[in-house]
Amino acid sequence: MFDEKQILDTIFLYLEPTEEFESLNLEEECDVPFFTSLKEAQAKGARNNWPTDTGKADFLGIVREWIRFRFEGHTVHYEFHKGKLAMVTLSSAQD
Repeated sequence: MFDEKQILDTIFLYLEPTEEFESLNLEEECDVPFFTSLKEAQAKGARNNWPTDTGKADFLGIVREWIRFRFEGHTVHYEFHKGKLAMVTLSSAQD
């Protein structure tokens, strides 16, 4: 997604296909770290002292658990469906 200045602000990486998008294989096509579980992601964040937010929601009948790591200048948000990584969102940091 682009912001009002037409600067790329957000990138969505789908690991599960949707009606609109094909799935991406992070191991073969991307340099973004990926995790096999929320627990693994939480452990990595704790080991590295990364500022972290977590949550869980039932949206459109899908239970979604998520973790977001906050870095200087950007965030990385991992969403899990039924314990499996489904989507990664890369965003520029909000002011």
